Amino acid sequence: MNRSETMKLLWKDKKYRKAQIKAQNRGKKEADSGSNISLTMREQYASGQRKVIGGTEWIVLHTDKAGKISCHDRHCEAYVAKLLDNNSNVKVFKKDWPRIGYKNKGKDHTYFPDYYIRLHTGRRVLLELLFKDGKGGERKYIRKVKAAKRYCKRRGWKFVFFLFTRKDVGNKIVFKRTVKRLVRDLCHE
Repeated sequence: MNRSETMKLLWKDKKYRKAQIKAQNRGKKEADSGSNISLTMREQYASGQRKVIGGTEWIVLHTDKAGKISCHDRHCEAYVAKLLDNNSNVKVFKKDWPRIGYKNKGKDHTYFPDYYIRLHTGRRVLLELLFKDGKGGERKYIRKVKAAKRYCKRRGWKFVFFLFTRKDVGNKIVFKRTVKRLVRDLCHE
């Protein structure tokens, strides 16, 4: 049973749902493996509006600089989290923060950038790793990127996104080398 199916089953339980809503309202993180998943995202998983990409399951990482975080992609997001955690220039980073609103096809959407990074110099960066799957979702990417750029510009932050193709991710050696160089350059003071 993958993470999406587990969330659907859990969300159907009224006691569980009530406890999650109560914890969310208090601002506390839940103790389960999806600790930094917002209430909106949980509802989307439960209703089937949001699906786990590529059938991967959520994994939990314990980091020094971000605490406990959940990643849905073992190869990419978890690898970047480890690189950020081990980078001496990074003071703190957060996963799926902040919330950025944007419109797509006339509907309101919320976008959660992959990483918020604060360096020891005080510089703040939003990092997004995008994957081109060839299924025509590029318009949504464009709207997300534009919304994130506006958000960062208003705050004096930097926004960086990197677009990967299936071929890039398939070659793990080249992929890891590229991501390592990206994080190193991004965090260089």
